[in-house]
Amino acid sequence: MTIRNLAARGLVDTAAAGTQETGRRALAFVLDRSFLHPFKVLIYSLARTGSFLDLPILVFTQDKVVHDDPIVTALADRRIHVTDEQIRQFSVVSRERIRRKDRRSWIAKYTFLKWLIFDDHDVDEMLFIDADILCLQNADGIFDEPRGRDLGVCPRMRPSLYRTDEDTRRPAAEVTALMAGMVRGEFPKDHVSMNSGVMILANRCLDAGFRERLLELASQKSLPNEQAYLTELFASDENYDARFLPSKYNFTSTSLSKMPAPDQVSLLAQVAFLHFTGGKKPWTWPLTSQSPLGHMLWRRFEADAVKNSALIPRQRSWIAARLSERFSG
Repeated sequence: MTIRNLAARGLVDTAAAGTQETGRRALAFVLDRSFLHPFKVLIYSLARTGSFLDLPILVFTQDKVVHDDPIVTALADRRIHVTDEQIRQFSVVSRERIRRKDRRSWIAKYTFLKWLIFDDHDVDEMLFIDADILCLQNADGIFDEPRGRDLGVCPRMRPSLYRTDEDTRRPAAEVTALMAGMVRGEFPKDHVSMNSGVMILANRCLDAGFRERLLELASQKSLPNEQAYLTELFASDENYDARFLPSKYNFTSTSLSKMPAPDQVSLLAQVAFLHFTGGKKPWTWPLTSQSPLGHMLWRRFEADAVKNSALIPRQRSWIAARLSERFSG
């Protein structure tokens, strides 16, 4: 199935877009039940922006609730069940090396499961997107961006974009200029770490040997999270080639909130993927008049998805219905 096929079944409407040349490409997602609802909002946003409508979809999960979900079943060309044996390979990652707030009882950190996409899936390129992301405009152009032979990924947006070395607030105009530069692919020198929320995998990254190299590194070195190991491996092994994509394809809501309100609105018109990193997710955090613009925007997409698609049962989201009324007019 594809997003376009969901539309053909009357589950969601899509923006007008011609049939795309997909080549040997695929979309990939890694989910558990806690991200199932935002995943459906993400799919709605991809449909409404006409993004990746014809790409086959792979869903990786260890969670039976996700595996058996009717929307996931209708959407995914392949539902890849993560086995206990696959999970055991992550035992080399010491729980003591992971920040306490990020630990899980059965695995060092849930997002390490993301490493299962590093394998041969019978495609030439795979686009991975985290479920805590919203698509704001057509993102098909990501495949036209220059990128590394093995990986295209955006940099992790650092606090230095809005704070100085002396830990003082940067002038508003300077913050806006730096953020706009990130969107265009102009990165400050200290932006060298990867944010693995959006990745284009190719060549060596679509091989189990790459995951084995990551696991070997994780068994030897203490780093805070899975994307830190990814950054370290590409920095230390010249056999692998990665290149940063413009941050329009992975712009964090936290960084957006550091800008003056009018500039946030202007910048969002240039952003394809808005990423809700951190612990305060818009679907779990109460919405108030003081909520960040990004959170309000996510709730608007959720309300539209409930009202205008069959992806999310109406009875599940009474708050979305109320928001639809609030934002109408």
